[in-house]
Amino acid sequence: MWIVGIIAASLATTLLILLLKGGIKLVGAVVGAVLSAVIEAIGLVISGVIWAVAGIAVGVILAAKFLYRKITTRRTDVDDDDTYDWMKAAQLHDE
Repeated sequence: MWIVGIIAASLATTLLILLLKGGIKLVGAVVGAVLSAVIEAIGLVISGVIWAVAGIAVGVILAAKFLYRKITTRRTDVDDDDTYDWMKAAQLHDE
């Protein structure tokens, strides 16, 4: 928080110097640029938060889907090796 205080103090000092040297028009231009940058930064932060929440939501949904499949899927009675044994036997019989 003290960093924000230092930035505000330096900005106030800069505006005072600009007011003494260049007048109110220059101070208005600097204030406008600073406010524009602050508004854009707030928009970027909000956009980042929205993307982060969306990413977390997708991760939670995929994890829940994976766990659901893991819990509800049962092993079959027939093994993969057993499935093809009759084919091998039939092929040997044909030869």
